[in-house]
Amino acid sequence: MRPSLAATCLLATLLTGVAGAQTIPPLPDLTSYALMKSDGTRAVPVSVAQAADQLKDFDVIVLAELHDHAGNHLAEMQLLSAIFARAPNLALSLEQFERDTQKVVDDYLSRRIGEEVMK
Repeated sequence: MRPSLAATCLLATLLTGVAGAQTIPPLPDLTSYALMKSDGTRAVPVSVAQAADQLKDFDVIVLAELHDHAGNHLAEMQLLSAIFARAPNLALSLEQFERDTQKVVDDYLSRRIGEEVMK
């Protein structure tokens, strides 16, 4: 049986350190990140491989981030790559596009345009 959406959202949020973490360790530079999960009382670090192993069977994974730290995007890329290595039937949805660009997104997804137009 696959995990429920609510459990998936909660687990993914806890793993990315956005909720359930009392403190997030200081990061030395903009390319560093820490994936965290809650053990019920405190935040504990988890590796990309451990997170991917825990998330690979979920139907939906919601990742949230602090937009002002570049390491978040690196963490998301490495985590998604690790999940893809374990479960290649993966779809990615992004929230960065405004509603008025939906036609361009649709054209890209239907392969009517290529990546060069998306820049």
